[in-house]
Amino acid sequence: MTPRNVRALRGGLAASVASLLGATAHTLAGGGAPAPSVVAAVAILAWPAAVAFAGRRLSVWRTGATVAVSQILLHFAFVLTAGADPTLSIGHDHHGSAALDPVMAASMSGLLPAPSMLAAHLAAAAVTVTVLWWGERMLTALAGGIRTLFSRMREVVPPARAALPRVSFRRPAGRRAGVALSSLSRRGPPALVIAAS
Repeated sequence: MTPRNVRALRGGLAASVASLLGATAHTLAGGGAPAPSVVAAVAILAWPAAVAFAGRRLSVWRTGATVAVSQILLHFAFVLTAGADPTLSIGHDHHGSAALDPVMAASMSGLLPAPSMLAAHLAAAAVTVTVLWWGERMLTALAGGIRTLFSRMREVVPPARAALPRVSFRRPAGRRAGVALSSLSRRGPPALVIAAS
């Protein structure tokens, strides 16, 4: 694979793993479970940014920064696309204090994460970095082992070469090139084809 393809694959895997683990952590921390289409859309939208952060070589710091930013964006995407919170009624009920305080309203709606939500997203980020770091190293080692195995198999089994007979291209003496060898000609369609039509 070319380095460009490796970066694209690394970025795509980082976006996918971060989205799946972020959605799982968000749900386990008490947030609404995001729709699978939202998780897929977030992964697709995060892919270019993850490719940009991926770099040419695997780096824990770049991977960590990519995953941290993605977890923040995932949280906001999941909160904004979740169902409407029936306890929050900003702008409609004028007798509540939440309607007048935007910071309180934002924290009630989930945009400002609760400590459990923050801990869940941090845990998801740590697991994502670990999976990506060790997963890529494992796949690289596995690919190297398979390459070594196939190269050893090539050494053990030599390629079979068929012995081809030597063909002589000399013309026999006594025959001339332009003379017809027989006056009998069997050219034309087969007799069965004529009889069938």
